[in-house]
This record gives sequence, structure tokens and C-alpha cells, in this order.
Amino acid sequence: MVSRIAIAVLGLGLFTQVVVPQEGQYTFAGQRITLRETQHVPITATAFRGRFELAEVPVQVLLVIEVDDQFNVYVNGTLAGGIETFTDGKARVYRIGDLLKPGPNVVAVEAYSALDQMHLALDVRAGAFDGEALLSSGPTFRASLCPAPPELGWTLPGFDDSAWASAGIFQPTDARPLGAAPRPVQAFRFPPESYLPTLIPPDYPFAGQWIQPVPTPGPGDEGAMWASFECAKGKYERVMLFVTGDDRYMLYINGHQLGWDWSPVSWNCGEVFDITGDLIDGANLVTIRLRNDLAPFCAALCEVWGINGGTGFTDGTRDLLLASGPTWDSMKGNLYKDRADITKAQALGKPPMQPWFTLKAIPCRLMPTADTVKP
Repeated sequence: MVSRIAIAVLGLGLFTQVVVPQEGQYTFAGQRITLRETQHVPITATAFRGRFELAEVPVQVLLVIEVDDQFNVYVNGTLAGGIETFTDGKARVYRIGDLLKPGPNVVAVEAYSALDQMHLALDVRAGAFDGEALLSSGPTFRASLCPAPPELGWTLPGFDDSAWASAGIFQPTDARPLGAAPRPVQAFRFPPESYLPTLIPPDYPFAGQWIQPVPTPGPGDEGAMWASFECAKGKYERVMLFVTGDDRYMLYINGHQLGWDWSPVSWNCGEVFDITGDLIDGANLVTIRLRNDLAPFCAALCEVWGINGGTGFTDGTRDLLLASGPTWDSMKGNLYKDRADITKAQALGKPPMQPWFTLKAIPCRLMPTADTVKP
């Protein structure tokens, strides 16, 4: 039981520490929560917000939190705690009385999971571990997938989270070992692929199929696939290309390198490119180089759309100009070094068939350096 935890609080000032025995166990008053979408998106950041009001601020307030895997936690916009490494199922304790105020308060958590579904448990306690629960994680928490970085305002009390989802219950809470932690000086920066704005809706009906070179490049091997499409310059306000690769890819338009994702997790997130200015009148060639890191697939998914009106990738009047499929040419090996046989690509099917895909996208025009493209 929480009341049996032996704790010592040294003074009541701002810089006092909560001393917690390593063998101590804490059972959360709140429920362990998640965002249901994260079961399909294991490698991402997720934001949670919990709000509560205070008539007056208690002398001592403890924040107890446990997250799978890593997190930054903010109180009224100020960083209160965080773990850069995996939490290993241990609850962390932070003193937050100096960050609270009479009236509305918010606790906002930026959580990151690199392996499986992200979930967390959180309590704000007045006085001691068995004190009044001022806030506890549960379905009243709001949650959002792939949020913007915290400096854009969603950690503040006045942020409108009405468009966010209600947090889902992951499982009942259980006892967790406790560990006191100092307030971090700066937030842990999650990998950039954690912040993926939703440019493609979850129910997007893909025109393209996952395709892979024949024969399939094995782990550590490269491959390439290419196809062309006809387009007259000026016919469309914008021509947009969507692409993702399993595991890494480089994108070329008419022989010029346009973008890339040479991260081994690139197959978890696609990129959207505006290629309007890169086109020529007539036939335009799309080439995708791939590197395989993990069996069994070395695949890509690609679509090119001509769009008039609207502002995004899926709105406006659209014409499909190219979609990945078994008509694409392919080869195994390094496109610029090997002289392998050219074959037709193998079709693997549309999402959500394997390789699995998150239905997220980010714009990207970064060019790799020599160091970036090394295995």
C-alpha cells in the first residue's frame, strides 16, 4: 500500500528533495493510459494533457510518473521531469509545488516509445504519496499522436485540446518501484521522425502498391526501382509525390536526387514532396534506391498526383500520374555500380498489407552527406 512507503522529506523549501527507498513500491491512483492509434505506430511521440484546478497551492506537491519508454513532463509549460533512457518500469518522483498556481493547471507529457505501444501512469499528490490525488491519469486526459515540439504551446494551460482524442485505458495500474529524480535542465529531444504531421488521413485509399526488386535484396544489400510518367509543365498547380521505403531509400527525379530517408526506421513514415519545379515537359523518371536492413522485405510505396485547387496532398482536384506497381523496372544492387539484370518489380499488395505502414508523412528535401549513406 502507498501508506506503507517510508519517505523522508527534508524541509519544505523549493530545493528540498523527496527521498525514496529503492525497495519502495508505489501503486498509482490513476489508470495506465495510452492513445489507441499508437498500437499501429510504435515509433513515435505522443502528447498527453491532464487539467485540474486549485483553490490554493498545497505546501508540498509530488508528481509521480512512469512511462514506456521515454518522456518529458511539463507543468504549466515548464519542464518538470524527464527520462532520456528507458524507464524500465520504474516510477519517478518530482516536486512541482513551485510550478503550480491557484486556478487552472495542466500537466503535459511528451512520451516516446521505440519498441511497442506507448503508455503511462501519472499522479499529482498533495503532501505525500498517500495524500489527496489532485490529478490522476485516466480517460479525462487528452491525447494526440505525433504532436508538434512542446515549444509550440501545447504544454500551456490555455492550449485548446478539444480536437485531441480522449486517452484510452491500457491496463489496470500495478505496483512500481520508486525512484526520486532531479528536475532536468533541458528536455530530451526525441528523434525528428517522432513529429510527423498528419498529411495523409488514416483511411487514405492508396493507389500504389508495395513493390520490391527482383531478386529481393537481402539484409545489407541495395536495390532500385524506377518508372516514368507523362506531364506537361503548367498543367497542374502542383505535382505531389508520396514515397516511403523499407528500410531506407533515396529518391531521384529525372536523375537528380530530390530527397531521402536513410534511417533504418524510414519504412515507418513516408514523405511528401512537391516536385512541380523539378519536372520537364513530357516523360519524367522517378527512381527509388533502397537498402535492406531486416528481412524479409526491401520495398517501396510511391504515388504521384497532379493537383489543382486546395492546399494539401489529398485535397483539390487530383489526377493520378504514377503509382508503384509490378510494371516498374527493378534491379538488385547499387544502381550506379552494379550491372545487374533488369527485371519487373514484385508487387506485395496495398497497405495495410506487409510491410506495415503508419499512414503519416513529412515534407523533406534534405540531401545526404557521404557519412549519411554509409551502412
